[in-house]
Amino acid sequence: MDMIKQAQEKIRWARKYMSVMKEIEERFSAEKIFQDKKIGLCLHITTETAFLARILEKSGAKVYLTAANPLSTQADIVSYLENETRIKVLGFRGMTEQDHFENLQKIIDWEPDLIMDDGAELISLAHDMNNTTIIGATEETATGYYKVLKIDDESNLRFPVIATNFSFCHDLFDNKHGTSQSVIDGIIRATNALISGKSVVVAGYGQCGSIFADKIRGMGANVIVCEVNPQKALEAALAGFRILPMKQAAAEGDIFCTFTGNINVIKKEHIDVMKDNVILCNAGHYDIEIDKRALAQMAVGMEKTRENITEYVLENGKTINLIAEGRIVNMAAAEGHPAAVMDITFALQLLSLELFTIDDGTMQTSIYEVPEYIDENIANLKLEALGIQIDELDHEQLIYLENAIVD
Repeated sequence: MDMIKQAQEKIRWARKYMSVMKEIEERFSAEKIFQDKKIGLCLHITTETAFLARILEKSGAKVYLTAANPLSTQADIVSYLENETRIKVLGFRGMTEQDHFENLQKIIDWEPDLIMDDGAELISLAHDMNNTTIIGATEETATGYYKVLKIDDESNLRFPVIATNFSFCHDLFDNKHGTSQSVIDGIIRATNALISGKSVVVAGYGQCGSIFADKIRGMGANVIVCEVNPQKALEAALAGFRILPMKQAAAEGDIFCTFTGNINVIKKEHIDVMKDNVILCNAGHYDIEIDKRALAQMAVGMEKTRENITEYVLENGKTINLIAEGRIVNMAAAEGHPAAVMDITFALQLLSLELFTIDDGTMQTSIYEVPEYIDENIANLKLEALGIQIDELDHEQLIYLENAIVD
């Protein structure tokens, strides 16, 4: 099967599980929501992203797309988009940091009207370059949200940004169930390791790490949680997990996965005490959570032993296995979130992006959360697709609640 045909089959399969997006596609295509709008995307170039980009194109938009991560790009999807659509694709698997920056620059030089971002790199560059064409942007990650907050605090945003990460539906589908499943998928695809009986060290018990810890425990792992937040550590302890400082956990773990968004969570002092043949991986947006420089300096030999595994041989004879160069493991070593999850993630971004086309001037140059009615609408559409019915409050119950709130 050639690459274009393979991509088409993957997109056809994904669409079966993206019911909310199909509803949006029908309306946006008919109404030409983004007619003549120039939309710049910095996203992982996957099957689901191709479906998203096609919806934008069918809605009348001119679309530029670059990759949010050099190892997350799927070559067959790039081939399909370049040959079967008018979408301009600027990403390829394995591109350098310089390639990545130049692609971001090209999109900003194109002077887009709207931006859809994953990590706020396009948003940051547009702000730094004092871009005047952008009327609004969306950002889907927690990392990107905090980056945008910092920009706004230091120099005031130049255009409004809607952050989707903390909406109920995004947190439920993407952060919790999407990340936890796809990170496990990435670890298993990269290593073919048996999880049952392994000691798995989870650094960070937040939105993503907590559900990952629970799911991998369900597969038979002995889970140790490392935290710096006393409240999160207490939450993990009450869920039945062992809590240890990383220095102690490092000596016990077989598999380590970081979920913090911070630098050097695993560093030389931890690697020094690790067992032989441990596996290290990162689920955060950037490849900063594992100190790769220290690991390379400690190694007397390096070898790529599997497609997404680099083996570091230390002076003491022990080996450390790093998955996907320490980059986001579910995207670099697997396919990312299931289509049913990206159905919600991208629906939130699309409906948020639509708001900028109907803004009456009330949106200031600030950062916003997804309006509650959009979040609720998406939840209703997903329930309908799943064949789930729920109760409605009757008139008497509504009156009671209104009076209770007043009282």
